[in-house]
Amino acid sequence: MSHDTSKLETKARTFDEKLAKVRKLEEVLIPIFHRPGWTTIAEGALVELALDNLTQHLDVTTQHQQRLIEAAGLVGKGSPAAKL
Repeated sequence: MSHDTSKLETKARTFDEKLAKVRKLEEVLIPIFHRPGWTTIAEGALVELALDNLTQHLDVTTQHQQRLIEAAGLVGKGSPAAKL
């Protein structure tokens, strides 16, 4: 039985497109940070908190991505589940 992988390919491409948008954050935010009188100390702390949160989410996403790649690579390679 063959599988239609086009749906999976679309999802992988969508993930990469969204990740590319995340990569643009530096280009957008750093010039804003350097504007004269950009923010107060409190507002800066909130932006820092938001960046820390985004970074933590990306760390988890990176871990999930690596585990997905490893698990997908195991499929059909004689794993115990493949023998059932």
